[in-house]
Amino acid sequence: MQGANYIANSFPCLAPEFFPDKAETSILDGGAPWYSIYETKDQKKIAVGAIEPKFYLSLLEGLDLQQYTDVQMNQNRWSAMKFDFEKVFKSKSRDEWAEIFSTRDACVTPVLSTFEAKNQHESMFLNSENPVPRPVPINLVHINETQPKSGQHTDEILENLGYKSSKISYLKSSKSVF
Repeated sequence: MQGANYIANSFPCLAPEFFPDKAETSILDGGAPWYSIYETKDQKKIAVGAIEPKFYLSLLEGLDLQQYTDVQMNQNRWSAMKFDFEKVFKSKSRDEWAEIFSTRDACVTPVLSTFEAKNQHESMFLNSENPVPRPVPINLVHINETQPKSGQHTDEILENLGYKSSKISYLKSSKSVF
C-alpha cells in the first residue's frame, strides 16, 4: 500500500504543471479529451490514451474529427472536443470501436469486464480452476513460462509461517487456502 501511495503521489509533486488544483482540468486526470474513458452506444466503455501527437492524430482519424488536428494542447478547445468525442463514441458499440481501432496506432482500447478479461486473456492466469494472476517475472529478459499450479506450494509456505499440519489440513478442507 505504501508503494502504491508513493507512486500515485510522486509524479504530481514532480510535475505540478500537469496537476492544477481542480480535478479534470489536466492532461492526466480526465481533463484532456484524448486521455479519458468514454461510454459507447451499448453502455460499455472505451479507454483513450492518445497523449503523443502520432497517437492523437490516429485517434482523430478513427473518430473522423480531423478539425481538432492542431489544437491538442489548447485547453480552451478541450470542452468542445470532449463533447464531440462523447457524441461520436456514443454512435457505435464498444466492439465496433475496438474493430475500428484494431488496425490504428491510437492508444484506444475496450474496457473489459472481469469475465471478458479472464476469457480473452486466459494466459494471464495460472489456471482456469482458480484464476490466480501469474506472478510478475523477476527477470523480464528471461521469462520462464512454467508457472506453479495454484496451491502447489501452500503446505511449504504455511509450514514456514509456523502452521502445524493439522491446521493446514483444516484450512484446505474449509477451502480457505488451496
